Amino acid sequence: MKSCAARFREYITAAKPLPFAALLVMVIGIQSLVSSAAAQDNSPLPASPEENGTSAAFSERKDDRELNYAVVPGPTYSPSLGWGLMIIPIATFRYDPADKVAPASSLAAFLLFTENDSYVVGMGSKLYLREDVWRISGGAGYGYIKQKFYGIGTADPDEYISMTSEFIMAQAQALYRVWPGVFLGPSIQYRQARYRGDDPDADRVLKVAGLNYDYSSNTIPGIVAQLDTREDQVAPRDGLLVDVKLSFSSESLGSTSSYRRLGAAFNQYLTLWDDSRHVLAWQAAVETGFGEVPFDEYPDLGGQRALRGYVKGEFTDKNMVAAQAEYRWNAWKRLGLTAFFGMGTVFPAWGEIDDTRWLPAGGVGLRYMVIPERRMNARLDLAWGELGFNFYFSVGEAF
Repeated sequence: MKSCAARFREYITAAKPLPFAALLVMVIGIQSLVSSAAAQDNSPLPASPEENGTSAAFSERKDDRELNYAVVPGPTYSPSLGWGLMIIPIATFRYDPADKVAPASSLAAFLLFTENDSYVVGMGSKLYLREDVWRISGGAGYGYIKQKFYGIGTADPDEYISMTSEFIMAQAQALYRVWPGVFLGPSIQYRQARYRGDDPDADRVLKVAGLNYDYSSNTIPGIVAQLDTREDQVAPRDGLLVDVKLSFSSESLGSTSSYRRLGAAFNQYLTLWDDSRHVLAWQAAVETGFGEVPFDEYPDLGGQRALRGYVKGEFTDKNMVAAQAEYRWNAWKRLGLTAFFGMGTVFPAWGEIDDTRWLPAGGVGLRYMVIPERRMNARLDLAWGELGFNFYFSVGEAF
């Protein structure tokens, strides 16, 4: 059986070298920025882990100006991948220790391994610079996933085919504050993927869906507009976050197909009963595609963020509408509890939205504050949909 490193070397050797060189430069650049940030702060560590209110094996901090980090392991489960282990090393820091206006920046890695021999590895960073005038984020990842292909639409996925997807991606975004709370800037994403059915019949189905090819690639530039009045970036208790993104792919940029995608999300956060331990968060989101959108760029329901309770990819189509609400309760010290509910649908065209099937989902969650200085939680969610339950683990809230 090939190791993760062996598959990655084989994939890079056979694929186009230029995007991977750009990906490597991005990763090295992020690491350099973090090193630079840490080097600016020379204050001593606290005398003992107990002064931090945490164990040395789990996380460590200096003070509000300096590096705070944690290594967070946790279980995952889905009917498609089975049980797995996720490990998330994460660090927060102030890029400029003298800047008391900008939120703390962050760097995180992501490692997922499942019992069906699937894995995903990646890293990403969010930087808040010059008193929050600039917000720069980026990331890169590689995945090898043995999954199920359910087709298109909202019909019950009673039948599916087994396939293996392998991908590598990199993305970056730079937002500039043009008005208090209003940000505008460019984004770019590169994604390269290949798909294989587990047998000749599966390959024929994938070919019909446009997925039976080697090393399809898409370079996707975009424009992002954001309204952000939240009082905190990690665990907001009040305010709004509105994101609108228009992205487009063109064969003239070396992409496999030409298309455009428009996505928008409205998030609101409310403190209940004048008690900051109780927060109601809700979100409404829409995504739509124009042109020859490839199947693997279709929006879908399910997964960690959009309508927990369904397997990601179980329901997918050219357009998506979803809404969800979550009650968050900081029950005791670092421990928190949540309850959430949502509904969503996917459909081929806006003229057919009245005939589409709406899918409900809901669940409960446990929170543990892994970095108290930033109110950053590890979350464990158990969610139900019409087809069963799913188990989610991650760091940071779903929205």
